[in-house]
Formats: sequence, C-alpha cells, structure tokens
Amino acid sequence: MNKTCLKCGNEFETNRTRKVYCNEVCRMRAEQERYRLSDGYKRAKAKQSQRRNERKKAARQPKKYVCQECGNEFEKNNRGLPPKYCSHKCSSNFKSRQARENRVDVLTDTLCPTCSKPLTQHQVNRGVTHCSQVCYAATRRTLIGTVRKCVVCGNDFEPRQKGQKCCDNKCAKKQADKTKSGLKDTSIVLKCVICGQEFNPSVNHRNQKTCSKRCKRRVDSINKLKSGYRGKVNCSRHNVISSVESEAIDRLIIFERDKWICQVCGKKVKQDLKFPNPMSPSLDHILPLSLGGSHTRANVQLAHLRCNLKKSDSGGAQLRLISEI
Repeated sequence: MNKTCLKCGNEFETNRTRKVYCNEVCRMRAEQERYRLSDGYKRAKAKQSQRRNERKKAARQPKKYVCQECGNEFEKNNRGLPPKYCSHKCSSNFKSRQARENRVDVLTDTLCPTCSKPLTQHQVNRGVTHCSQVCYAATRRTLIGTVRKCVVCGNDFEPRQKGQKCCDNKCAKKQADKTKSGLKDTSIVLKCVICGQEFNPSVNHRNQKTCSKRCKRRVDSINKLKSGYRGKVNCSRHNVISSVESEAIDRLIIFERDKWICQVCGKKVKQDLKFPNPMSPSLDHILPLSLGGSHTRANVQLAHLRCNLKKSDSGGAQLRLISEI
C-alpha cells in the first residue's frame, strides 16, 4: 500500500492502515510541533521566563558585605565572587600591612642621622636616609633659617636637604653638566676641522674632530652622514661623486649664496621645511653628473626638491649654465 507522509510529503510503502509517517524522525517532529502549539508548552515557557526575571531582579539588588580592613558594612551589586574591601584604598592598605608583617627586616650598619638607629636592608635598598618620617621632619626643621650660597649662580637660598648646593633645578643641571660631561682634558689639544680653532676635547670623547655642535653639523652635511633615508641615498651617490671632479661642499653656504631662492622656478624656498617635503631645499647640479658635470661649488645651486626631481638629468640645466656664463 502506498501512502504519503504527513510531515515530509514523501511516498512510502506500508501494510499498516493507521501509519501516516514514513519513519520515526517525521513522527517525533510532528509530535514536537503539536506540543509547541498546545497550552501546556505555553504555560511552561511562561514559568521559565518568570524564574529568569526573578533571578535577574535578585542579582540587581545590592548585597551587604563587611570590609576586612576597616570593618565597615557596604553595599555592592556584584555578580562574581563576594568583595572583601569597600574601596581600593582599604585593599592597598591591607596588602601593604600584610607585606610588612611577613617581611623579615635585616638590620644594617647604616645609621639614622637623627636618632642613630640602624636602618633595615629594605630601607637601604629603597634609598631611604632616615628610619621614619618623624626623623626626616626633624632634620628638615634644623635646616629652616639657614642660608647657603649657590655654587653656580652665587645667590643665597634656604636649603631643603642636608647636602643641597644649588638653589634650583636649572643650576643643578648646569652643575651636573660641568662635573660629568663638561669636563675637559687639558692635556690634549686638538684642532677643529671646520674653523681651525684649537680646543680641549671632553673626557668622554677624546677623539672628537670639532670644537662645537655647529661645526659638528657642518661636518655631517659635508660628509653626508645623516641617518635615515637621506643616509641611504647619500651612500649610494658616493660612488658616483667620487668618479668625477669633486670638492667639499657646505650646503648652507650654497643656500645662503643663492639667497634661499630656487634657481629653477625663481620662487623663495622656506628654510624650516625638511625632506621629504616637495618644497624643501635641495642641492641641484646645474650640469647633471650623468652628463659629465662636476661636484663643485660652481656646478651646484639651490632648488626645491620638486623642481630638482622634475628637472632630473634633462638638458635644460646645461642650456641655463651656458646662458649664465
């Protein structure tokens, strides 16, 4: 006997007259659909949603707890573990007190300058000079009313610390520069490679070649030792420059000679712009190196970076050189 399944609609063969589903899966799905449409299923879902709402409402209500540090009662709406402290201050105080109680203090030979009590190893490691705040305040009180002279500027001031020699932070920095990096080695006399002035090198840099930072920047611009992308470009061009007639060129001197005016477009060049800004100053070869030009002062000029790249190695620069001559 051929029948059609009431659930999936497929035809199936059976000898039973009451069988209306092709298999057990279709029968179970049909029973589930009938149960979902019944009143019992709706009542069960309503009870389940009611219990869920009650649990959410109970979770929203704050609960009372007792702080382990101060002992005060506080209310907090917490869904996770119950809190132990009423605030972050009580938490930090409790943890620091526990650390002090568990720490074993070992006494050292360093004594407090006020009460002559030995300091602990923990205090020495932290750089503490007094055993307590009371002793530190006592030494501060002894300095009130005393007057000292600043070793840098010579002004009178009231010291705040026992070994204070400078009146403020500016004088302290100057004194530190003199004592550390500002020491000169008088036994060595060198000659600056830029200005030719004789100078004594610093103790930390006995092989320095310049007398000041200004001369150092000139050396960097001449030798093209700047870091970053310009350094890579300059290193790649070193072989090209060394193969033609060349001389040491200071870019600032060339820029000042051309009065900070682009020799290609005739517009003014801003001094504060830097590479890779298209309007930044650049050194342009009038007759390109690829066409036989030399790396000399007479063959270089100031130009915008955009104008320099746009001109490239075209022959227009050679005609301009001939016209100027």
